[in-house]
Amino acid sequence: MLLSEYTTQVQFLVHDQTNADFSQTELTNAINNARTAVALDFHCCRQLYIAPPNNAPFSTIYSPVSVIQNVEAYPLLGPNGKNSQIVGAN
Repeated sequence: MLLSEYTTQVQFLVHDQTNADFSQTELTNAINNARTAVALDFHCCRQLYIAPPNNAPFSTIYSPVSVIQNVEAYPLLGPNGKNSQIVGAN
């Protein structure tokens, strides 16, 4: 479902199709917060961990994690501060 469709549905539910009470930014933030809450509740959040290539300069975009051959799941402290798990690595 597109964000515009979520926005239209929320505007209908709160009787505010003209953004008189809630700005577009407020609605977008509320929708994204609700989607994140649902994903966390059902353990469906994903985070990308990127290992730096050899001799790469230091950068904050890399979030390396060590993997062990033939081990399928790794416990991990998730980005929300709750326990998570890595269940696939390439």
